[in-house]
Amino acid sequence: MNVATRMKYILSLGLIILIALIGAACSQRESGEQVDQVTGYITDIQDQEILLSAGPDGQPPMWFSNVPSSLEVGQKVTVIPDARAPVSLEMPSHLMAKKVNVIAQASDLPAKLTEQEAVQQAIRDVGFPYYAIDELTYSSADATWYVRVREWVNEVFNSEHDEAVKTIVVQDR
Repeated sequence: MNVATRMKYILSLGLIILIALIGAACSQRESGEQVDQVTGYITDIQDQEILLSAGPDGQPPMWFSNVPSSLEVGQKVTVIPDARAPVSLEMPSHLMAKKVNVIAQASDLPAKLTEQEAVQQAIRDVGFPYYAIDELTYSSADATWYVRVREWVNEVFNSEHDEAVKTIVVQDR
């Protein structure tokens, strides 16, 4: 085998290995095995863990431990999971938080209730065990918060039935 043929063979083998590694990395990312960060509303707090609502982008609901004790239901947060910690396979999954950032609420609204208080009131009327808060809007014309939620069932959003998506009306009092 001459040098040119040997170099082609080595380069071809190297390219195949590189493509295989890139494919494996992409499939790991697509399967959800590693999540960089998740954003959602805190819908429940139990035993020093927070339940983050499912995201409108298809992110499932998740429990997070190792969170600050100052967090409250209704806050919108971004959580960076600890990639080194074990993950439970149950749904919703239980992960350990590496960092939690509370997202600042809009302060320019003429509302009496804060965004967090509106979410807290809406949560009482959701009626689904797991759900996404798809949209939160305030109408100054009728002094009302509108919280649109979508049910999360069996690892997917339930959108086949009208009852699976509803808008909860919270009066600004």
